[in-house]
Order: sequence, then C-alpha cells, then structure tokens
Amino acid sequence: MELTKVWELVKRTGFAQLGFLDEKGVPGIRTVWCTWHKGLKAHYISTNTSSLHVQASLNNKEGCLYFYDSNSFEGVCLRGQLIAHQDREHRELLWTDDSIQYYPKGVMDADYTVLELEVEEGRYYGSGCNLNITKEDIDVSNFGDTPKDFMDEIQFK
Repeated sequence: MELTKVWELVKRTGFAQLGFLDEKGVPGIRTVWCTWHKGLKAHYISTNTSSLHVQASLNNKEGCLYFYDSNSFEGVCLRGQLIAHQDREHRELLWTDDSIQYYPKGVMDADYTVLELEVEEGRYYGSGCNLNITKEDIDVSNFGDTPKDFMDEIQFK
C-alpha cells in the first residue's frame, strides 16, 4: 500500500489523539487539533505551555499522534519525539485571529507553545491491511506542507 492513503487520512481528520508519558512514566492522552503538517514528517499543535502534555514533553520527549476516521474504520499511529517551541517563528506559524481568545497577551504569551511531533515511525490499519511505516518511508515521502487554514476545508461530522 502506498503512503498516500495514510497522508489523506491525516489531512482529512484534523483532530488527533496525542500520547505522552508524564514525569512518573505513566501514559497520558489528549485530543488535539493538529493545525500544521510537514507531510508525514512533522506535525504542529497550538497548545498551552501550562498543559500537562507540554510539561511532560520537556522531561520525556517520546510521544505519538493517532489519527483515525471512525466512518472508514482506519487509523494511523505516528511515533516520534515531541519538541516544545516557544520562539516567535513557530508561534506565528500557527497564530490565527482566533488565537487571542486563548492567549490574551498575544503571540508571545508565556502560556502559548507550539508542540511538534517529529515522526520516526508509524503503523496504519485500514482497508483490510496493516502497514508498518519506517523512518525511511517517512523520509522519502514527499507530501508537502498543509497551510494553517486547511482546517477550514475539513467537514466535521
């Protein structure tokens, strides 16, 4: 199976489940809105610096994102390293007019972080098949970036 099907799933779902390990090594999971993708290689999330998943990622960088479509019964778990960005460049990448309601001090609000998952591997299930996705697969995939307004095109059901 080609990775195109995996990429199409990631693009159409919008929301994902973020898996992380807290300071005691206990797994946690949060639903997050992925607002930017660099193909399958990296995924960016606007979130609160004070959130448990950002604080956990500062101590244990291992994490995953699970994208799924319950209508087609397919999903992909992408595993890799979590990186918390607080520089202006990353913050402006995801900033929208609506962001001010969550971060009233603006783009440099101390409670605004961009969390990135740098993908190392993954596993897809759907359409009657399972697919292990290697780092080599991800490195050679060339799906391009999604614009930050791609969420406007998703039809939530």
